[in-house]
Amino acid sequence: MAETLSLAVKEVDGPNAQGWFEVVFEDDSKASTKSEELAKAAFQSRGTIADVVVSRVTKGKYTNVYLNEINGVKDSPKPRAKTASNGAAPRTPETQERIARQWAYGRSIELLIASDSVFEFPLTSEQMSALSDQATALVNATK
Repeated sequence: MAETLSLAVKEVDGPNAQGWFEVVFEDDSKASTKSEELAKAAFQSRGTIADVVVSRVTKGKYTNVYLNEINGVKDSPKPRAKTASNGAAPRTPETQERIARQWAYGRSIELLIASDSVFEFPLTSEQMSALSDQATALVNATK
């Protein structure tokens, strides 16, 4: 059963290795989606109150919460592409590297924002270079 809520969007992370995006709300509740459109809409709603429609599915002792709609953007099912036998789409090394770098740059920006550093956007070339170095270190640390 779906329920409509008004929640402030805190952050959006993903996609993970299985293609799921996770939306975290200010009350620390979470909802998952595989829809890139929903994830983008949630990302654009960060820091604001959003009208969200979620559904809950209980499997055994676990309850999964899925994001079905946010601010009028609905999950639009797409035709499924054929995937590898394990259910995951095969990724090239280049794709894996790109995803790792995107993740690392995101975490580096979060660290900059959380630090006591004074900065303005657009960042200076020195700040961009420091972020690039930090992202490279994060990628290398995960290999």
